[in-house]
Amino acid sequence: MDPALGLTAIAIYDYQKNDDDEISFEPDDIITNIEQIDAGWWRGICNGQYGLFPANYVELR
Repeated sequence: MDPALGLTAIAIYDYQKNDDDEISFEPDDIITNIEQIDAGWWRGICNGQYGLFPANYVELR
């Protein structure tokens, strides 16, 4: 996936994945290629991982 596509966000909280289809990140990590799946969960790329994460743990840039 091209990082220039989609939305970008910065993590504001630590999140450790609970399932194989999720991603983990730490505060200040950058998430790219974000798809807003629904109000609670988004999908994107962080540290080479692609998957779901809670939308309220990041801030769009």
